Amino acid sequence: MNETAGRLGGAYEDISLPPVCGNNPVEVLIGGALSGSADPMDARYRTARTAGAFAVPLMFCKEGRVSDFAGVKQIQNFPGVTSFSYLLKKGTAIGPPRNSVQRAAYLVIHGEGTVEVNRILKKTWHRINITDTTGRQLLRNTLGYALNPMLEQTVETD
Repeated sequence: MNETAGRLGGAYEDISLPPVCGNNPVEVLIGGALSGSADPMDARYRTARTAGAFAVPLMFCKEGRVSDFAGVKQIQNFPGVTSFSYLLKKGTAIGPPRNSVQRAAYLVIHGEGTVEVNRILKKTWHRINITDTTGRQLLRNTLGYALNPMLEQTVETD
């Protein structure tokens, strides 16, 4: 499975790509590995295709020890959010950046276009709260990297 995830990029493609592609690439790759070949257009791999724009921002933490999370249900129920999850457990010690160990959460967002995706991203991003025992926010401010760079960055946050 790691080989499959590595070839797809390892960023929740099992959730984000089926509505974009109209099939499930993970299932196609596994089917091909098991049978020697797999046709992505085969009906058993087909899913409903959704028009619009998508984003899968990954969130990372600063150094510290995770004490608390907030906003899970609020973010999961936010219009346009297909999936959201915190990935670290309470008590996890975060060291200097080395690899994806600091990956703390992810979002899968869908909207009618990139302007709407950016709006949803900004509104949800500011509700993600990962703190240490002193209440210090551990989430790295990487929002600017997650926004569509082709758009003006003046979308309201509330």
